[in-house]
Amino acid sequence: MAFDSVSEQLEDEPDRRNVHVAPMEPIAVSPARAAELLGVSRPTIYELLHSGRLPSVKVGARRLIATSALRALVEPAELS
Repeated sequence: MAFDSVSEQLEDEPDRRNVHVAPMEPIAVSPARAAELLGVSRPTIYELLHSGRLPSVKVGARRLIATSALRALVEPAELS
């Protein structure tokens, strides 16, 4: 388990102030969270989903958008 390995590292580390645990990025996010991350409205996200410019998957009742798809959507804009 990842938590066990981190706690083991902390026990082995003589100076615990030097241990940094980076937060994990989610694999996928909700449309609402995607809108927050991109700085756009939820309706804009749904327009992108319906047009096919932003792929998503349905897991149960939830619609999820891969964070890699969000990056791919804005990468061309970063090059300009």
